Amino acid sequence: MTPAQWRLARRIQAILTAESGASFEELAERTGGTSADVRAASRALYRMRPADFCWSFLTAVPPADEGRRAA
Repeated sequence: MTPAQWRLARRIQAILTAESGASFEELAERTGGTSADVRAASRALYRMRPADFCWSFLTAVPPADEGRRAA
């Protein structure tokens, strides 16, 4: 991933933390990124475990100490 995609991943993570979920299209609109960049950043967030996705929707993963399982 490029440095710009990592910055995009941090912006996406901030949105998910505040709202707990959004579609890829909505994230692309809100961040000004391309759909391909949003998908790449989403995959990176998924691998790092702060996000999970189903089809075209990305959601925040609750902290482990919260006692709930991810969606």
